Parts: sequence; structure tokens; C-alpha cells
Amino acid sequence: MIDGTAGNEMLSPKDVMKLTGLGEKIVYGTFKSPDFPAVLFGKRKYVSKRDLMKWMEKQKNK
Repeated sequence: MIDGTAGNEMLSPKDVMKLTGLGEKIVYGTFKSPDFPAVLFGKRKYVSKRDLMKWMEKQKNK
């Protein structure tokens, strides 16, 4: 996890797995999805906790 301002820390796929309890295939597949708000830093993808929560809320309403 990369610390940021409150609620805006950057999460790796492994952080997302720990936070959500979802498995590796689901999380890495989600990070590859074009509508997922992942950010590329070098060769690694991260998502802000805030963006993850917003994205999850949108998915719940689909």
C-alpha cells in the first residue's frame, strides 16, 4: 500500500485481495478491465481506495 491523504492511499492487487477477501483471479482480472480505475506506475497497477470504493458501489447498482 502506498500511503496518501485520508482515504486516498494506493492499493496493489494484493492489498485489494486482503481488503475484500476476493481471490487472485478475480482481482487481477478486474485490474485488467478497461472500466476499472487502475493506475499504472512503471509495470505495476494500483487503485486508490477511494476509487475502488466508488467503483464497487457502481458495480453493486448494475
